[in-house]
Amino acid sequence: MQRKLSSSLASVLWTFIVIAVTLLDGASVEAKSKNIIDVYSPPVFDIAVLRNQKPVIVFFASKQCVICERMLTKLEDKAQDEYSEDLYLARFDVDKFPDLVEALGVSKTPTVRSYMKGVMTDEVRGLKLTSIYDMMERAAKVGKIRNRFSG
Repeated sequence: MQRKLSSSLASVLWTFIVIAVTLLDGASVEAKSKNIIDVYSPPVFDIAVLRNQKPVIVFFASKQCVICERMLTKLEDKAQDEYSEDLYLARFDVDKFPDLVEALGVSKTPTVRSYMKGVMTDEVRGLKLTSIYDMMERAAKVGKIRNRFSG
């Protein structure tokens, strides 16, 4: 029992340290909505995407890609209007964290991935808006089921 408690305490402390270091690093959080996440550092990706209990759709793209930015706006609108309680949409600028992008195996932009409890469950590469909408719908269904049983 004591070992399990110390393991849980260590996990909580680690999360606190990561958040504190991130905030002290001068990073800011900019979110249009309660279910839109800006990934502004690797620790934020770890906490907000990999450790999240709700499904997270991650949009990997470069800010330099005008078409990607237009697509992202459509995804943000859909996430806010239709799925605000069921999933998160995370914006990830691939130019900011090339090492993390490489470690994650993202080789084409835009790439959109669905994550659930740290596991990638789906991926769409390229400008395939309909396929991305379908992915969001599948993830939202999982989120709705989780909401029913957790609340």
